[in-house]
Amino acid sequence: RAIDFAFNWIDTFPLAPETGFVLHPLLARDDLGDRSSRAIDFAISWIETFPLVPETGFVLNPLLARDDLGDRSSRAIDFAFNWIETFPLVSDTGFVLAPLLACNNLGDYSSRAIEFAINWINKFPLDTETKFVLGPLLARNDLGTRSSRAIDFAINWINKFPLVPETRFVLNPLLARDDLGDRSSRAIDFAISWIETFPLVPETGFVLNPLLARDDLGDRSSRAIDFAFNWI
Repeated sequence: RAIDFAFNWIDTFPLAPETGFVLHPLLARDDLGDRSSRAIDFAISWIETFPLVPETGFVLNPLLARDDLGDRSSRAIDFAFNWIETFPLVSDTGFVLAPLLACNNLGDYSSRAIEFAINWINKFPLDTETKFVLGPLLARNDLGTRSSRAIDFAINWINKFPLVPETRFVLNPLLARDDLGDRSSRAIDFAISWIETFPLVPETGFVLNPLLARDDLGDRSSRAIDFAFNWI
């Protein structure tokens, strides 16, 4: 019923500035069914009308995060890049960078997205919200020479927030990387300390998984295995 109300309201006010406040939660829903295409069309039309206002970031966020954009994904990605170029270093840009980096169809634009992310994190290296950009950035396999910078950002961020629940969002992709080099030991220590703090919560599985998959645990492997058995 709430979804019906939303569609009826947007039908009446499709291009009003305030429509963005309805589009945001509507696009974030995973139960739109065959109405998802209509919601996406509404969003694209709205962004075409308000492409470069700050509030557009809050519509781009759930739009980019959808996995059913189809051939409209390139349009959404173009909108995101144009918006980020206008607001490259404001705090809210993180909410657009996060789903943009998670897109697997950036193609030639991936390098640009990574550069935007690196510059943004450099501006907000130790904000709590930075975790949402660090996670998908670290999960990318096309960082190239910029991987070292991303790893440093992650280590520094975890060092500030070592034992908060949300640290798992950074630990998971960090531990999954095979290019940590001499920083791997520190990442493993962070993970073990975090699991000691949250040994039996469901989310611990997301840290245990990449930790157990590493082949450089050394004498800490038995500790990781004990954690796993206790959690299971």
